[in-house]
Amino acid sequence: MAANWTVLSSPSDILHPKYWHHFSKLAQNANSQNSISQIEAENADVRRTCFESSIRSIQSSKSFPEKFFIDTRYIIEGEELASNALGVIRRGIYVEHHPCDVVIKRLHRSCFTSLAADKQHILVTRLWEETKKFKPLNNPNVVTLYGVVVDYRDSQLELKLISQYMNDMCVRTVFNQQDRNLSVNHKLIIARDAASGLQYLHSKGIGYFNLKLTNVLVNLSDPNVPKAKIGDLGIFNFKMVTNPLEPGGDLRGILPWIAPEELLGSHFGVTEKVDIFSFGIVLWELYTEKVPYAEMDDDTLLDRFKTGKLRPDIPDLCPGNWRKLMKQCWDSNPGVRPSFKEIANTLSSMV
Repeated sequence: MAANWTVLSSPSDILHPKYWHHFSKLAQNANSQNSISQIEAENADVRRTCFESSIRSIQSSKSFPEKFFIDTRYIIEGEELASNALGVIRRGIYVEHHPCDVVIKRLHRSCFTSLAADKQHILVTRLWEETKKFKPLNNPNVVTLYGVVVDYRDSQLELKLISQYMNDMCVRTVFNQQDRNLSVNHKLIIARDAASGLQYLHSKGIGYFNLKLTNVLVNLSDPNVPKAKIGDLGIFNFKMVTNPLEPGGDLRGILPWIAPEELLGSHFGVTEKVDIFSFGIVLWELYTEKVPYAEMDDDTLLDRFKTGKLRPDIPDLCPGNWRKLMKQCWDSNPGVRPSFKEIANTLSSMV
């Protein structure tokens, strides 16, 4: 069963009445003699106020577990690891108790403040609810989420997600390093660990819905036994603001890892089995060390994918049991796809 997100219907549920009144007034006066630029400036101002009001109201509520919010004084930021339109990812140290290496994901304010107040509030609420759901998770194959930092920098409010650091980052990063090499047995161990982590998430009623190889993190400090964990937990992907399992809901995930029933509105419906389909593509990535359909542009990929029959070509040398498992995972019928428990057991027998 996939996760259920809390969605509130109106920013007035949480905003101070004077802010909601001002926002409504701006909308009513959109056709007045005020210039468009002035209205946009005032609107942006209100959106910033709405954002901060939403954050502060939720932060002060009592519905979140102890230590959900981390004091910024306990976080030491280090080198930048990556960045994109959604935010910046840095390495850091969490020093409240015993110092530990962490990943700090700072979200750009524009992810929230570029939206209308109601959408903005839905997004903030979803972030909070998802993070609250993931924080208590405890599994050796799932990255630990320590909590959230609400911080002011240059008089602007910032949100940071603090999670466990893995020494070698994602498997794709390892593949891109010329001096690193993963044996077939190493790849099987990584696949088994990832399947075990996803089995745990599904047992908690949590659908991942954004699985791809870059979300499988590894520690290769022991050259004989790599350790892999499912990372990111879906909470750094904020482009979607509605439940994908509801009629008219937005899709989660991206091509080519997304299951056909998500894209095509299949009569099978959308269930946690979409994660199994994505895992089939991850198995292909692990074996080939390639990016699926890298030779296709986005339009061609979408057109081909709409047929529901597009799958990566499996190399002739791929072992039969690996080939069989991939095909079972990405079967067009979700009911035919194995569970992650079955997948983990199969991979264990192959190691």
